[in-house]
Amino acid sequence: GSEGTRLNHMSHPTNKVFPEGDLEISPSPSSPPTRIDDKRVSFVHVDSTWTNSKKSDERQQIWLPDVKFILHPYSQPRLIWDMWIILLLLYTLFTVPFSIAFSRMTCNGGQQQDASFVINWLVNVSFWVDILLNFRTATVDPKTDDLGSIKFVTDWKVISFNYLKFWFWLDVMGSLPVTLIENAISADQCGLTMIRTLRLNRLARLARLVKLLRLARLTHWNKMIARVRDAFAINPGHLRLVKLLLFVIVLSHCMACFLFLIVDFEQDFSINWASEFQIYVPGDQMYVLSCPPPITDADGNVTPDSKTRMRYIQPNQTATMITECLQHDGSWMQEASSSVQYLASMYFTLTTLTTVGYGDVTMRTTPEIMYCILMMGIGASTFAVIVGSIESVLGKMDFKGRTFREQMELLDDFMHQENLPLDLRIRTRSFFEYDFNHSRDIPKSVEDLSSALRSEVALLLYNDLITSVPFFRNCGQEFLTEIIFFLKARTLCPGDILYEEGEYGESMFFLIKGSVEVTVDQEKGIYVELHEGSYFGENCVLGLEDHRNMTITATTWCNLFALDQSSLEKCLVKFPEAQEQFW
Repeated sequence: GSEGTRLNHMSHPTNKVFPEGDLEISPSPSSPPTRIDDKRVSFVHVDSTWTNSKKSDERQQIWLPDVKFILHPYSQPRLIWDMWIILLLLYTLFTVPFSIAFSRMTCNGGQQQDASFVINWLVNVSFWVDILLNFRTATVDPKTDDLGSIKFVTDWKVISFNYLKFWFWLDVMGSLPVTLIENAISADQCGLTMIRTLRLNRLARLARLVKLLRLARLTHWNKMIARVRDAFAINPGHLRLVKLLLFVIVLSHCMACFLFLIVDFEQDFSINWASEFQIYVPGDQMYVLSCPPPITDADGNVTPDSKTRMRYIQPNQTATMITECLQHDGSWMQEASSSVQYLASMYFTLTTLTTVGYGDVTMRTTPEIMYCILMMGIGASTFAVIVGSIESVLGKMDFKGRTFREQMELLDDFMHQENLPLDLRIRTRSFFEYDFNHSRDIPKSVEDLSSALRSEVALLLYNDLITSVPFFRNCGQEFLTEIIFFLKARTLCPGDILYEEGEYGESMFFLIKGSVEVTVDQEKGIYVELHEGSYFGENCVLGLEDHRNMTITATTWCNLFALDQSSLEKCLVKFPEAQEQFW
């Protein structure tokens, strides 16, 4: 017919004979080529398994032997539990320094606030459960030297022995419920007589530092974070950026807490940086950041000449001890709450670490000045490294994109210098943008892997595509891997002609995205539309033909892989046992 006849050659083609000619298209790769007017036409096969399958990014599961009551270290429940423990470690990292530096006594009839009570018990119970789980979780055998498989230690006696050698004792010390024990001891000691044991209370607060030993498990973070990153396909650049920002936050938090902790131990100084710092809380009143220690007599009572006094207030039916100190004008000013103290400490810490230093807060004692010098040293060194690292991470997060933008800038300069037409500029930019966004090239770094890993990566990506070709189907994995690394990526715009009938050819093509139109017989109007998963041009690469017997035109944006004759010959020379598949 004059309008021609088109066959949409999809994943489930059917045999059909067209009246315009004797063309028969068979889905079977083993079918012999058909003829049209005594012209040999190669069959183009579409492998439906490749087009319909999704490339899973999940790693191959590693199964343990059938061991009773031993947890798989890479199983999803264990992974979720590790993430929960990481969150609790972060919670501990932030709350322990804060509680040491800013904790204040309140009297509420011996009852803790419900939320704090529940959280403390939840954290401690979770840590103890984690200790028990560590006795029943398989570990990776350190003697494993085969990258093709991973071996695990599944004997609970060996697991327990290795755990008891070191990590168990750190975990136990870090899991002691210090806060709960302290609250239980001081529950019935609410009164002004607690002033007499103030120093002892400080030492009790310092005893909470033993919980910081729990943070020693953070040395396992790299392995735990690696499992989480692989399981959830997290961008490594994003993860590095988050880790750097988290380090900055934790460093600032800890230094702010210990800055205020110095004030709590300056018994021999009547003034300090916090006692001279006044802050106004909107909607409330003016506060002094910290009052100096009260002067007490031998019985622990505050003397009349003390510039600091303590008294009870009872808001919301809860008795709370507040501290007030005498100001220069003779008035009494209340000490700020812990949250306000932390805010002021963090403000001074950040201005010092970042070397901004507005000068509105000054150190008044020698211990404070020494600590401030330490902070400035850390700020001048550590923060400079961190800022440089963040800049480097941001640059590497989209390394491919940055390279592409540089290439596009060079291209724009070239097109401007040569004064290319507007239409040609737009089509050129569109080509490079599509090629950048849909490229399927295997990175060169993969070629540096061991032969086993290199083969596994290559076959995972393109095994289904390559084995759709009959003469590749029964070849060995090493041969297929070599073929895959010889593939060259090609990109076609809509309307581009890949090759025309009669031109010399020495390559075959694999269509991995898009669709092309095969002009079988233009005079009779016979066309075939091929979709992703198809291959064509194999007669030329096999040496059965020197010239193309059909025309291939892209109907959409297309991504293809090309395999030339010389590359196939190199593979056959390297793997002679595969030659029998081609004869």
